[in-house]
Amino acid sequence: MQETKSIAPLLLTFLFVVVANAAEPGADIGASVKSIEIRIEERQVVGDSNVFRVDQGTQIELVVTTDEAASLHLHGYDIEFAVTPKEPATVSLTAHATGRYPVTSHGWGGGHEHGHQTLFYLEVYPQ
Repeated sequence: MQETKSIAPLLLTFLFVVVANAAEPGADIGASVKSIEIRIEERQVVGDSNVFRVDQGTQIELVVTTDEAASLHLHGYDIEFAVTPKEPATVSLTAHATGRYPVTSHGWGGGHEHGHQTLFYLEVYPQ
């Protein structure tokens, strides 16, 4: 009987490690989503800054509104999305990679051009 009692704490520790590592690396279970609202008018970000900073592991929701249709690209995360004046575009992601990532336009007014105009930056800082 003595052996059974000494194994129980070991099994509990093992189960705790398995459950703790089941989440996405760097993800905080139950973490809230950081919503970043970005308004683009006349092909420029409206506001004091075009740099948006978050910590690594943050769940992000980019909500982008614009006065002109465009195709946008978040470099580094390789996410492309379309924006239109009719409704905001919402992009959800986890900021897993640290660094400074430009968001560029790849076409205005529904066309597709590869003139990479940088509109804003997403900066992800290590925890």
